[in-house]
Amino acid sequence: MEYQDLPKVALPKDKKAIVVGATSGIGRQVAKELAKDGYEVGLIGRRLSLLHSLQKEIPTKTHIKQIDVSKMESAKERLEEFITEMGGLDLMFVSVSAQGDIGAMEPTAKLDWQQVKKLVEVDVNGFWVSAYVAVKQFEKQGHGHLVGVSSILKINGSIAAPEYSGAKAFAGRYLDVIRNRMMKNKLPIYVTEIIPGPVDVERQKYSDLKGIFWVTTKEEAAKQIIQAIRHKRKDAYISKRWRLIAWVMSIMPDWLYRKIFP
Repeated sequence: MEYQDLPKVALPKDKKAIVVGATSGIGRQVAKELAKDGYEVGLIGRRLSLLHSLQKEIPTKTHIKQIDVSKMESAKERLEEFITEMGGLDLMFVSVSAQGDIGAMEPTAKLDWQQVKKLVEVDVNGFWVSAYVAVKQFEKQGHGHLVGVSSILKINGSIAAPEYSGAKAFAGRYLDVIRNRMMKNKLPIYVTEIIPGPVDVERQKYSDLKGIFWVTTKEEAAKQIIQAIRHKRKDAYISKRWRLIAWVMSIMPDWLYRKIFP
C-alpha cells in the first residue's frame, strides 16, 4: 500500500500546526514558512524570549508555550494542553536537539556526563514524547501529519558523536515504524522524515569548517521541507543530493568508514 491508496481527508481552512523546537535553527525557519503556507502555528521551545521574538516575526495568528521536552512527564501534559488550547492539530513538526548547546560534532570524550545526558534527554526522550503525543492525537481524530527531523548521521554516524548519531537513528526508525503502522491500519495519518546533511544554523556554521561540503542554509532547508510536507513525502533529504551520499554510506565497509568519517 502507498499513501495514494489511503482515504482522502481534506484539511480545514484554519489548519493548525505545532513546531516543537521553534526557538532556533530549522524549527524556527519552518515555523515562518508554515505560517506563509496558511497554517495557524503553535510555537514550542524552552527559551521563552526567543518564542516571543519569533511570534513578532510572524504576521499571522500564532500561539506560544514554553516546554522543556527533556522533562517527559510535564512535556506530555503541556503538549496535550497546548493542542486543546489551539483547538486541534493537523501537523506536528518535531525538530529537537541539544546540538546548539554542545555541538553535534563535539567529541564525546570532551563532554561531561551532564552534557551527554542532556543530549540523550532532548534528542531521544524529547523527540519521542513529542511524536507520541502527536500520534495519539491523530489516531483519536482520524487524520494528521507527523514530520520529524533526523540526520544523515543516522546511517553510519560519527565516531566522535555516538550519542547524537544514535539519537538520530532512533528518530528515523521510530518514524518508519509509525508510518508503516498507519499504512497497515489504512489511516490517513502521514509521516515524513526529514534527513538533513549539514545545515547552517545560528550556533553551528558548517560552511565555515574545512572539509564540510553541500551545506544548506536554514532558509533553503525550510523551503525544501515545506515542499515535502505539501506532497506528503515519506522522506526528504536536505539537500536532495545527500540521498546519494546516504546510499554510499549504507554500503560502505567498516574499514573504509573508519578512514573517512571522524
